[in-house]
Amino acid sequence: MADPVLAFDIETVPDVEAGKILYGLEGLADDDVMRAMRQLRRQRVGHDFMPPHLQRIVAIGLVLEHEGSIQT
Repeated sequence: MADPVLAFDIETVPDVEAGKILYGLEGLADDDVMRAMRQLRRQRVGHDFMPPHLQRIVAIGLVLEHEGSIQT
């Protein structure tokens, strides 16, 4: 009998509202805030993937396989 397998995934998007507050960008359009956030992140760490506190969860997915049965 094989052990169950659980796959878990969280999809996120950058949290523009948090970026506006954190970086003092309240007067800018969302697209401009996103560009500023990405640029600041690239300058700081060399890539533009936001840290967890600047991400908003938009989807959570789970799939469980156990004894040939798949549940989502």
